Amino acid sequence: MNNSFVSTVCTARVDLGFLIEATSTGRRNIQQVVRFVRETVRRFTISSRATRVGVVTFASRSRKIIRFSGAYTRRRIYNAIGRIRALGRGTRLGRALTYARLNLFRGKPKCGRRRVLIVVTTGGRSLDRVRKPAEALKGAGVEIFMVGRIGRSLLRVTTDRKHVFVVGSTRFLSIVRTLKDRICYSPGKLTINEWDLVQQGDKIR
Repeated sequence: MNNSFVSTVCTARVDLGFLIEATSTGRRNIQQVVRFVRETVRRFTISSRATRVGVVTFASRSRKIIRFSGAYTRRRIYNAIGRIRALGRGTRLGRALTYARLNLFRGKPKCGRRRVLIVVTTGGRSLDRVRKPAEALKGAGVEIFMVGRIGRSLLRVTTDRKHVFVVGSTRFLSIVRTLKDRICYSPGKLTINEWDLVQQGDKIR
């Protein structure tokens, strides 16, 4: 591993969830989404002490692909997301947000570990209401980003406008580094080494 790659890897303590639209009408986009998730995961240190990854796909129903405690290596994550398939027609993002809260982000956030959800959408709209499920996730300490085709009604899902990336599926890879930086260097994040200092009672300068 060369130094230029090391400098691009985030060592923050994050529970990083992906909520991926997987409708049959967007079947051509799934391969692009999988590449985007792979490249994003590649930018983080994956381990039980650093970044943990969870993945849920959704259409009119939702499916858990990986839970945070289920994959601590990139290889396992890549193998799991490589098996993602379309779930059918209809996009119910509100239901999927609730599913993610109950199945990925259960309980209270652990001290020193941030919660982040990246919603990847290719259709730009939802057949159900999204505001209350999104607020419930935020109330559970989850920071929400959105990537893809995003209709105006979906903007309220995100934490703020800096958490929105409006791009077509063929351009997903173009925003990976900026997305990683916004997750990794936002206020309040702790790297592994900084957390060790906190545990020892030392002051982080």
